[in-house]
Amino acid sequence: MPAIFRAVALLILALPLAVSAQYVVDTPADMPDANPGDGICSTTSGDCSLRAAVEEATASGAAATISVPADSYAITEGHLVISTEVEITGASARTTFLDATGNSRHFRVTATGSLTIQDVELLNGFRSGNHGGAIKNDGILDMLNVSVRSCSVFGTNATPSYGGAIYNGSVATINAVTFQDCHSTGGSGNNGAGGGGGGCGAGGAIAHWYGVSLDLVNCTITGCSATGGAGGNANNATNNGGSGAAGIASFGGGGDGGDVSFNNADGGNGGLGGGGGGGAEDISWGGGDGDGGTGVYAGTGGSVSGTTGGGGGGAGLGGALFSRSGAVSLRHCTIYGNSTQGGAGGTSPFGPAGGDDGTGRGAGILVYTGSVTIDQSVVYANSADAGMDEDIFVASGTVTSDLGHNALGEIGTTTLDGTTTGNLLGTDPLLGVFGNNGGPTDTFSPLPCDPVSPLIDAGVASAVTTDQRGVLRDALPDIGSVEGPPPVDIAIGDTTLCPGETWLVEVTWPDADFTWQDGSTGSNFLVEGAGTYTVTVEANGCSEDFSTTVDLVDITPPDFGPDTTICPGQFVTLDAENPGAIYAWSNATWGQTTLIVDSGEVHVLLQIETCIVSDTIHIGLFESYPLELGLPQTLCEGGSVDLDALNPDWLGLVPDFLWGDATIGSVNSATAAGMYGVIATTAEGCTVSDAVEIIVSPLTAVDLGQD
Repeated sequence: MPAIFRAVALLILALPLAVSAQYVVDTPADMPDANPGDGICSTTSGDCSLRAAVEEATASGAAATISVPADSYAITEGHLVISTEVEITGASARTTFLDATGNSRHFRVTATGSLTIQDVELLNGFRSGNHGGAIKNDGILDMLNVSVRSCSVFGTNATPSYGGAIYNGSVATINAVTFQDCHSTGGSGNNGAGGGGGGCGAGGAIAHWYGVSLDLVNCTITGCSATGGAGGNANNATNNGGSGAAGIASFGGGGDGGDVSFNNADGGNGGLGGGGGGGAEDISWGGGDGDGGTGVYAGTGGSVSGTTGGGGGGAGLGGALFSRSGAVSLRHCTIYGNSTQGGAGGTSPFGPAGGDDGTGRGAGILVYTGSVTIDQSVVYANSADAGMDEDIFVASGTVTSDLGHNALGEIGTTTLDGTTTGNLLGTDPLLGVFGNNGGPTDTFSPLPCDPVSPLIDAGVASAVTTDQRGVLRDALPDIGSVEGPPPVDIAIGDTTLCPGETWLVEVTWPDADFTWQDGSTGSNFLVEGAGTYTVTVEANGCSEDFSTTVDLVDITPPDFGPDTTICPGQFVTLDAENPGAIYAWSNATWGQTTLIVDSGEVHVLLQIETCIVSDTIHIGLFESYPLELGLPQTLCEGGSVDLDALNPDWLGLVPDFLWGDATIGSVNSATAAGMYGVIATTAEGCTVSDAVEIIVSPLTAVDLGQD
């Protein structure tokens, strides 16, 4: 290797490697960096603002990563210039807000700059007399999970305006981004002898202007508009025509109004989309007829012999997207509810010489030159004025498709090149209300209720494997930016309850409202009896009713009453009722009834279907009276013996005694042979009996006489 190459190689190896700087924004204030280039993001207050972080990145010339926590950050000191590689990441598009407060756009990406921005919302961007209400890109732009809302651009002095949100003059990749309520309005023509023509407004959300490429994936554009500027009014107060702006790249500017003079009384032609200038003529000056200038898609300036004419209104081109040239691709995007409108023609003191109104073309997409590739996307319900409801309009470029499966509304004479398989032309996509359908940005979701959206399962598998919300697409993906929800299907099922049992019915469905048959709301309902219960589920724009029938099992809990006590030798029959049930008694019997002869706790379980009821009773035994008359006794003839049934050991109340010979009392005197029985009845009513045999001795008295 020659020495010179070795030296260069060593020099390259000696150079320090660039390291990406990392900054964390910790203040919502829009303040500059105190010392750009020192590597420290710090304002004079010691905080790291978004502006200070960008300025540090710019000063270093190296790549930088900027984290922006959830908060609202006002951009009040003009747009932020990105001239190096910068990545800005918020917490979420629903919690991190970059608010330009209507004072400026948000970012200007220069030819040397590269901006990756994700998980933020850009709102209230504004640019007057230039292009890109939120971002003007001449470098590299990557957007992911971003919401762009209420941004606009206005032309001045009949100048055109491009890109209410994004002006792309280079390379842009926009993924999972929603554009809402963004507007591009052309500048009004100036008043003069002949009114100047109005400028065109193009690209309500996005203008692709001589850009290399613009790729949109899983994006939603809605509520955006492109409006032409009004034509200038003709008046007699000046001899000079109102100025237009046709000289701006011969595109979009309004033509100059004609002067009242000996020469050049004709109004100037507008650039494409710009209104023509009004003609002017004053016979006393000897000038020729002042013809009104023309405008392509825009109003022609007024022209009536002997009068001054008002300027023509500018055109509104591409309510959502305007492509000047280059390559644009849309994959799984939804462009819905955008509009274009031409500017009003300028007036003239001589009524018939007023300028013509401009027209609105391509309310969804307008392709001037270059190519737009659309795959599995929705472009529908975009409205233009003058009865020209064009969702897509092609001036001289092409619209093609690699995969087809697009849902397109009014396309007029536009020719679709490439694959047309699966296209739905003029078919209402049946989208739900725009809003939070999950994910970081607001979207449209296909309606899953009857009639079901034709977008559902109407696509083909592709490299776009998730939808705008990050939800996985299946083998038959839906057309558009969002994979629609499945039809509401809640299976409650019928059930049977046991007496006294309640059932808490719980129904769930994502982001649904629930109304029950009694007017109560919520996902839960407490069932306390038999009947039919209905819930109305409202979700994703659908309302569906689901019912359940609840029956009660015919089972009665047994009731044995209070605990009881029985006399010894007595029995109790317990009946658990409910014929046909399954019974299990604690005394190991299995029928409906059981016979209890002993003391203790008696328990029964019985089951019908899934219901089990039970009861318990305690059976006690009264103490038995210890009646004991003893062994047989012998009675001497002519004698007597007292039989006593009273037991001195008995501590209770003295029982009632009834002897077999009807003698009442505890003592009975026996004078003859026989069986003497007695029944003792205690105070509790328990009886016990005993008997004793009395035997009369056959011996007689012996008389031995006197001593």
